Amino acid sequence: MTLITCLLNIASKKYPGVQVHNHSWIAHPMTTEHLQTNDYNCGLWVLANTAAVLQGHDATGLTGGDMLAFRYYLQSCVLSIPVA
Repeated sequence: MTLITCLLNIASKKYPGVQVHNHSWIAHPMTTEHLQTNDYNCGLWVLANTAAVLQGHDATGLTGGDMLAFRYYLQSCVLSIPVA
């Protein structure tokens, strides 16, 4: 819960449309469909869904076939972070 609150605060500064509610909240599944088709992309799915929520979406819209491209997208984001 602390991580999500921190991420929401960061997102609200970068994306003014993101609303942060500081009251208690309950986690619920975004979907009941099985989206992951292997046993190694679970972390990517967590990151994809977190990114979707932080950008104001209800779901990611990605499929199993999109995970390689999403992996490269994340890599480019990390590599673009300035080194202090």
